[in-house]
Amino acid sequence: MNMPRFARCVAVAGIGLLAAVAMAQEPATRPATTRPHTQPAAKVTEQAQPILATLTEAYGKLKSIELAGRVTLTVEDATQKRVHEAAFGSYYQAPNRFRHEIKDQPLLGCDGQKVYAYSLQRGGYVQADAPSGKLVFNQLPQEIAGILPTQNPSLALALASDPAAELKEMATEITAAAAQAIDGKPYLALSLIAGSRKTELTLLIDPQTHLVRRAVMDMKAVLQQQGRPDVKAAVYTVDYTTIKPDAAMKADQFAWGLPEGAKELAAARRGGAAAEEDEHDESEAVALVAQPAADFTLPDLAGNSVSLSKLKGSVVVLDFWASWCGPCVASLPRLDKIHQDYAKNGLRIYAINLRESKKEAADFVAANNLTLPVLLDADGNVAKQYRVESIPQTVIIGKDGLVKKVIVGFDPDADHEVRKFIDSLLPEATAGGSAGVEPKSNPERNPRP
Repeated sequence: MNMPRFARCVAVAGIGLLAAVAMAQEPATRPATTRPHTQPAAKVTEQAQPILATLTEAYGKLKSIELAGRVTLTVEDATQKRVHEAAFGSYYQAPNRFRHEIKDQPLLGCDGQKVYAYSLQRGGYVQADAPSGKLVFNQLPQEIAGILPTQNPSLALALASDPAAELKEMATEITAAAAQAIDGKPYLALSLIAGSRKTELTLLIDPQTHLVRRAVMDMKAVLQQQGRPDVKAAVYTVDYTTIKPDAAMKADQFAWGLPEGAKELAAARRGGAAAEEDEHDESEAVALVAQPAADFTLPDLAGNSVSLSKLKGSVVVLDFWASWCGPCVASLPRLDKIHQDYAKNGLRIYAINLRESKKEAADFVAANNLTLPVLLDADGNVAKQYRVESIPQTVIIGKDGLVKKVIVGFDPDADHEVRKFIDSLLPEATAGGSAGVEPKSNPERNPRP
């Protein structure tokens, strides 16, 4: 159970909660893939050892558990305080059956025979044979190993064959923190420190049941180093409102059958080299190339409607973004400069904001002095049409209405190539060379795992 990383923003059809939660171990410009990994076991202080031991014992002897609660990301910057949240529910029955659901996120589960992840938004699934006993997370499909510990750490600990070992792999240091109160009741606290940025995850543990009551991660330093220097505070919280150990379970609670029309996605990726083969997970979006661009109508910040069908005959660039996404923050000024350089040649660029309010988008645009037009995809439906799984995602559409190129993630070195590609679609822009192209520097490229 690895502590997630934040080199890309995982939109998963619109909810950015998971993305903002990850642990920045890689450069901000790359879209991040959360994957299991192995590292030296964390140092556990003497005071933390008995808490870790009783937690491991408590989860190890669970026959079943029902859990429900909310995941929340609260971000405060210079202009406002924003709260993103979603409810979840889950069940577990020893040794390996479970089901975890959260709105707009993949359904995760195991029926005892197959462990699976199913995305309604993508209409696809991955699955693998389930182990006969408890789970080892670095042996699970990446789609499960990367998501479940982030959204539901208590369920992940219940499933783990060795909860203490999983926690030790997450961190470089585990210490006992000062007890904290929830609704007047004191809870034990374990502090897990991870990564070069010393990011802290705090687990609040019930002193009677020795199960996790709340998990809290301070995200301020992560978001600041991912291109959000304006962030004053950022806290990610998993709060359990229902904890029922040894709850009665029925077999049909864990039943899994392939939904009609569902397609199997790329082979279930596991840790190590297999995960490295598909860092960007962009194949679904890239498959749009040479296909007709899906039509849509969205409002801009002034309340006017913009329809893609009415832009046929123009080269159009769509860029999907959100203000909480560090790589988006880094890429938008470059896109804005392309807009300024090529608008006179007929290029139409639209920055499509995902699932944020009009005020949030407008405040961000004003604070960053952006001039390109912004459209509001409040429910994420247009993102689904364009198979947006990670942001930023840039889609370039030709004058004939066909998708010509899809770019997932942000790479500063790719700016020159993007301009050359636009030049090929707008030959009139190259009469005196590429519009607005600056001499190409050769900074060190961010390494691809």
